[in-house]
Amino acid sequence: MLSESYIFLPNVGPVLEKRIWELGCRTWAQALGNGCTEVLPAAVVETLCYVNQEFQTSGRAPFLAGLAVADQWRALCLDRQGSDVRPSSWLALDIETTGNAPGKTQITVIGVCGHATDFQPRAFVNNKPGWADGLFELFRQTDVLITFNGRSFDMPCIRAALPGIPEPRYHLDLFPVFKKLGLGGGLKKLQEALGFHRGGGIRELDGYSAVLLWRDYRHHRRQASLDTLVRYCLEDVVVLLPMAELAYNRMAESQQLDWICWPSPWPSLDDFPFDPQIAGQVANARLRFQRPKPSQVTPEDAVVEDTRDEFLDQRPIEELTVDGLPITLAPEDVVDETDPVAMMFLGRSFMFTGRFTLTTRTAARRSVLRLGGFISQAAGRKLDYLVVGESLFSDAKVERLSTKLRRVLERRRKGSTTMIIRERDFLLALKTQGIELHELPAEPRP
Repeated sequence: MLSESYIFLPNVGPVLEKRIWELGCRTWAQALGNGCTEVLPAAVVETLCYVNQEFQTSGRAPFLAGLAVADQWRALCLDRQGSDVRPSSWLALDIETTGNAPGKTQITVIGVCGHATDFQPRAFVNNKPGWADGLFELFRQTDVLITFNGRSFDMPCIRAALPGIPEPRYHLDLFPVFKKLGLGGGLKKLQEALGFHRGGGIRELDGYSAVLLWRDYRHHRRQASLDTLVRYCLEDVVVLLPMAELAYNRMAESQQLDWICWPSPWPSLDDFPFDPQIAGQVANARLRFQRPKPSQVTPEDAVVEDTRDEFLDQRPIEELTVDGLPITLAPEDVVDETDPVAMMFLGRSFMFTGRFTLTTRTAARRSVLRLGGFISQAAGRKLDYLVVGESLFSDAKVERLSTKLRRVLERRRKGSTTMIIRERDFLLALKTQGIELHELPAEPRP
């Protein structure tokens, strides 16, 4: 309760603040009128007079420069009349970006919800000039900005992207508050622990999924990906409101205060539909592409890709073995039968091997990136697709295997799910996605 706080005053700590309350001076007005000023230094009384006058005149939360970051949860509520609590002006905020380094990343979506939006969720999408102009006015109308780890990430990113934006008077970062209450971890983990559950396919998405969704929207112009990204962002925004209320009540209880937070409404997200199929595909892609922790890395994962285009392994195929068993393959045994229409690009990892005869590797790589895929740097067990050049099929039998192809074959024997696709089928899959690469004239083999 802001109007019952004294801890922001110079030389006033928890002990003196408690003594003021015990003297019957619960509010600033009571402290100035009930003789509590006798226990306070003159400079402190002068500051309190100024703050109380501003509060009574404006009816908004005055800026208290001495209110520490750890105590800014108090600014959520202004005063109370009996059981009726008057809140300050809140605004919950969360952003999505293309990376995780403030100043070096691009904001894709800013989601907000609070008093300034009449508790209707709003999203600002970075896809046109002036995309965030409306955010300036919302900030001017806000007393308390509510974020999760926003002091370290969200606001530095916003300051870099939107110079000159007016910041609210207080910034309640819930991350250190809940950590002080003994509840650490990221937002997704914490909200699940507190009983706030997401619905549908959004539940499996995370910050990296948001990067994949934006990439798919930008490269493939798929509106469903943008809708899913916006819904994911706003799910994080609306949950910050009840979490802030819970943090306020628990912090007050921990300090033996009888304060109860104003109960915020629960905003509806019915106006922000998303595509469950897209969400499921991205969640699956994120899980497959997720890097293992250093303690989980096996010697197989540490294999470095050899990027030379020529076939590197010069041993005859009959001398190659897997688990001590000889490999004897015909060309049709090497590749998988695949439906080009069913081939996925968004969030999938690709690697190329062999001499391409129908297109160039450069064009193939650019097409994958355009469709939201990745070019893998190692033929690891989480590789999704290995695309084999048509030169492998120009002879009646396979006499040489590339190092990449051999490693993938060996790992598939051990349970890897990497698919081996021939160049021809890869181009057909691109064609179903609206990308048609020009075929190159056949080159005679030396």
